[in-house]
Amino acid sequence: MGWKSGLKHQLRVFKYSLLLAIRSMRHRSFRTFLTVIGIMIGITTFTALMSIGIGMRTRIYNILNQFAGASMIVMSKISSTRPSIPKSVGEYLEQIQGINYTVGVIEDFVSVSGGETVMLTGIEPQHVEFLLGLKTIEGMSLEQAAQLEIYHPCVIDEALQKTLGLKINDTFIATSGITGTFIELKVVGIVEALSSSGSVMIPIGGIAYTTLETMQEILLTTNVLVFLVGLDEGADAQAVSEAITEVYPEAEVITEEEILAMMNQVIGIINGVLLALSAISLVVGALMIMNTTMMSVLERTREIGILKAIGAKRSHVLTIFLTESFLISLIGGVLGILIAVLGILGLENLMVSLYGYEMPHSFAPWIFITGMLLAVGIGLASGFYPSYQAASVKPVVALRYE
Repeated sequence: MGWKSGLKHQLRVFKYSLLLAIRSMRHRSFRTFLTVIGIMIGITTFTALMSIGIGMRTRIYNILNQFAGASMIVMSKISSTRPSIPKSVGEYLEQIQGINYTVGVIEDFVSVSGGETVMLTGIEPQHVEFLLGLKTIEGMSLEQAAQLEIYHPCVIDEALQKTLGLKINDTFIATSGITGTFIELKVVGIVEALSSSGSVMIPIGGIAYTTLETMQEILLTTNVLVFLVGLDEGADAQAVSEAITEVYPEAEVITEEEILAMMNQVIGIINGVLLALSAISLVVGALMIMNTTMMSVLERTREIGILKAIGAKRSHVLTIFLTESFLISLIGGVLGILIAVLGILGLENLMVSLYGYEMPHSFAPWIFITGMLLAVGIGLASGFYPSYQAASVKPVVALRYE
């Protein structure tokens, strides 16, 4: 019976503390409102920034995964924008021990009908699906179009299809941003956007893919921009990299490990900045709760004295004020998460309507759970000191307070 009666007593204390907290919040509604706003802003900032940050990180990894079949990227020290690597270099590279294949790639930003800017990628058709991970959802693949000898074929992603309203067998004019040369491309297929759950977060109208020969024709060259290099299983990447520079001294070799290291560094910086911004907002909310609780303690000092005079323990008084801090932080946390979700969805709809692109975000449950735990934890932590001060007031001193 002892533990049951103790539990009932604690429940009565909590129920009484809850009623007093609600009464206090109603009596000081404007101050409570401002404090809730402070916590809400902090949690909204945390939830929104973390959701967008995680979404950006996922999107970046998805973009990197499009080259999952390539172990190295060989660029040119001569030029990083114009194709300057002779296509014949690929044949020499394939003779190096440890290299399985090489694939030439050219990318260029082109202007299309309506003034939209599109990234046009030229690649050997037989490697498109393997290296870029493109999934055809309508029409035929670039490899099938090449086998049928379709003149200037291209496949476009869903974003570009929505932007230009193109259909299978439609044609459009693409003008090179480098040479100014224009060419007519025929749409033979529609593929999923790069991340498979949305499009790439870049301010362009979409992405199109065509054959390497078509891109060389647009750019008036026989060279390639980069070579994607696949290694044999167990090959020494460092030894292969050194061999590549011996065969082609102008080569700048980037390994898969270097790419991942750079991306992890960038993502780490992004996460650090997002966490710092969130922390500033949360600290402001914590200070507002501490100030509100302190003011409540000062205003209710006589009430504290009466409670202690009729037998209330220090733990009872502490529970009363911590309950108020808990309620304020709980309300602020819930509102903060709701506003963050609504804000992200609203901003996403705006970006889709203006640019045709979804904003990367993630509504992973742990983000919301962490947000609520932060709100409640900060509320209790910042309200503990003034609550402890209230619980420590002697009844005689409290009753004399005016």
